[in-house]
Amino acid sequence: MCAGGACSASAAQPTKYIMCIISIIVIGRNEAQRIERCLRSVFASLPSHEECEVIYVDSASEDDTVAIASRFPIRILQLRKSWKLSPSAGRYIGYQHARGKYLLFVDGDSLLFKRWMNKACEFLDNNPACGGVAGIMHQAYLSRKGNCIAVAKNYFSQTSTESVRAAVSLSGIAMYRREAMEKAGTFNPFLTTGEECELALRIQDAGYSLARIYEPMCVTYSSPRETVGEIMRRSRSKLYDYGTTLRYCLKNGCGLRFSIEQMSFVYVFVAFIAAALGAVATAILTHTVWLLAGTVLLAVVCVAFKVRNLRQVGISLLKRTMVTYCTFLSFVTARPLPVEAYPTDAVIVK
Repeated sequence: MCAGGACSASAAQPTKYIMCIISIIVIGRNEAQRIERCLRSVFASLPSHEECEVIYVDSASEDDTVAIASRFPIRILQLRKSWKLSPSAGRYIGYQHARGKYLLFVDGDSLLFKRWMNKACEFLDNNPACGGVAGIMHQAYLSRKGNCIAVAKNYFSQTSTESVRAAVSLSGIAMYRREAMEKAGTFNPFLTTGEECELALRIQDAGYSLARIYEPMCVTYSSPRETVGEIMRRSRSKLYDYGTTLRYCLKNGCGLRFSIEQMSFVYVFVAFIAAALGAVATAILTHTVWLLAGTVLLAVVCVAFKVRNLRQVGISLLKRTMVTYCTFLSFVTARPLPVEAYPTDAVIVK
């Protein structure tokens, strides 16, 4: 295995190394509870017959994540606290220091299946026009205490009858062909959401396809997204800032496709709000507020009868409201910067 070492806590500048087969780039922030299991799953899935390297990129963790990761024979880079931190930034820095023909990006809160790496490499070897591949992903949801409370198996609903499915975009955990990224560019470090789709659009513009194959890839762990607390956390963390991503896509010439593929729910919700406001205005002008109120009440009763969970309806409305608000606000305030403006002098921990 090719895991390079360096002096502790020095500044890292991207370096060109001799090519190896696979670079596994693991990213994380404050993952002390899960990073050991993640790295163990990575090492358990390494192809024994191929030259590989493992790089962990840490987003200025404030817990013992780096100390735990240091127990493994890997290279460790750490983003500086003053930088704009995001999963995309971690992947960007990891790419700058990786030397593999294939690049496998892994989130530090996930577990890889043992056969995935071999299967992904084999698929890319046999399909030179494919720029990236992902597989079956299971999503586990954790309580505040870290207990698993639900599992969404086969998150992307893949089937055995379709062993290879053309993909519009891939998730954060996927294997990419270096050649495709050299032509299209890697992850945009300034994006906090939708970065996988933005990258996918550029890779496809460069002439490559993307695919999902019917092969178990990983289990990811996260908090349930349909809760008030998680919705507000994600809005504060700019995970709903699709407007920023749209601005970068417009700059790259793929804004329309991004809007269609990733933002249709925003436009539908805006249309709903506009229709509701129009109905209220019409009711006031025609003195039929009583009729509108009765219609709304009847609709609420019908929804409650069908869904049987008004709380979930309220959470859904809150999420759509916050996503729409953050999207429009970020679109107005975003000032796209060239990728090269992002600093690359990460700290070499190991």
